[in-house]
Amino acid sequence: MPEDEFAIFGSGCLAIRGKKEAKDLDLVVLPELWEVLAKKYPVAEGGWGPKAHLTENIEAIDKPAIGFSASEVIKGADIFDGIRFVKLEVLREWKIRLGREKDLADIKLIDKLISDEKNGR
Repeated sequence: MPEDEFAIFGSGCLAIRGKKEAKDLDLVVLPELWEVLAKKYPVAEGGWGPKAHLTENIEAIDKPAIGFSASEVIKGADIFDGIRFVKLEVLREWKIRLGREKDLADIKLIDKLISDEKNGR
């Protein structure tokens, strides 16, 4: 996929920082890429809208549902090894809105990571 048309979110943002194991890969993609993926892969309803299931462990969405557009989230993403990862602050908002038990634990971890990054650790 074109590197400027998607960003990894969810546990992948914590895994790239060595803080959590990612069991799957969640992508947010631009609407234009979504149209291509939705025609090529099965789409099912997810927690915040339709998800394209690219493989058993890779899903894509085009609507972050957190007050940001996919374009904003992707454009503002952090880049590790040439791959975009949703900023921790955006991931935190995402997890607050989801509010699942696992998200509450991740929010604490994200808060610590944000604090550490601000303090140069």
